[in-house]
Amino acid sequence: MRYNHPILTKGVETIWKIELTVEEFNENEIIKELADHGSNKNTAALMLGCTRCTIDRHIAGYKSESKAYYIHGNCSKIATLHIAIDDATGIVVGGWFEEQETLCGYYSVFRQILTKYGIP
Repeated sequence: MRYNHPILTKGVETIWKIELTVEEFNENEIIKELADHGSNKNTAALMLGCTRCTIDRHIAGYKSESKAYYIHGNCSKIATLHIAIDDATGIVVGGWFEEQETLCGYYSVFRQILTKYGIP
């Protein structure tokens, strides 16, 4: 689990240590290059596998928050996938994410099956 935690408090100002994953670090380096030197946004979008609009949003976030932009509230949350697969065809007929395995998740998948394919 990653934490962003203070490493030094000086008066009212606090200096934070930001720990990034390898993927976040690589993305940060690309966005930093764009923000500081104005490199090609289309190339960056291809490298990161996102749209140019997302690149613009990342640049704005980097300029306002620096590395802290990459830390978000759901870093340590793990989702559970509820999924239904048709045995005969192998087609996914429904899927739902929940924080843990719940009856609500199974009902949501079953509702998708009934809505799209009718009563089995």
